[in-house]
Amino acid sequence: MTATKQTLGFQAEVKQLLDLMVHSLYSNKEIFLRELVSNASDACDKLRFEAISNPTHYESDPDLKVRVAFDKDARTITVSDNGVGMSRDEEGLTRALGEIPKLREEFWHAVSVPGAHSNLNQSLEYAGRVADYLEFAELLSLDALHRRESCGGHFREESQTADNEALRDDAKFSFVAAWEFKGVGHQPELHEEPLRFEEVHPTQRSYK
Repeated sequence: MTATKQTLGFQAEVKQLLDLMVHSLYSNKEIFLRELVSNASDACDKLRFEAISNPTHYESDPDLKVRVAFDKDARTITVSDNGVGMSRDEEGLTRALGEIPKLREEFWHAVSVPGAHSNLNQSLEYAGRVADYLEFAELLSLDALHRRESCGGHFREESQTADNEALRDDAKFSFVAAWEFKGVGHQPELHEEPLRFEEVHPTQRSYK
């Protein structure tokens, strides 16, 4: 079977949506503040997950929190948290890829699912969610380790500008990635589909 390549243009509605996202999303202060708070919450979740295998990550402050401070005179809003943050580096991702299989092995040995199989079993559903989360976390870590650039919510500490902004590598990573599951214990296979920008072109984003 021979694959036929097609180039399809965006419909007018999609073009308008992309324009709205690029020019309006981060100029809306309410939406931007909500995203900052969401990112801070994600940072706390990340630290909570890493502390499962290493409680010392909590240091002296195990009470994870998100703070929103207002300075009326300076007209600023400061969002802070005591989590890990969204940044990643090669050392941390490599360590995560070593720890997650251990957590998964411990989970399968310790999991207990009460109830009967003859009716809807919420305990089984919850156990399945945990198992799916561990698989997904491993894949996210693998993808983040492979993508040696910073882009959007993926921030590699090794890839940043002099102003500490995300530094993309469009020459190597301008593609849509899909990882194919090859079986338990086997490395998934990466499939790439190159991106072509005709209406909206990549630029250097800055929150400043």
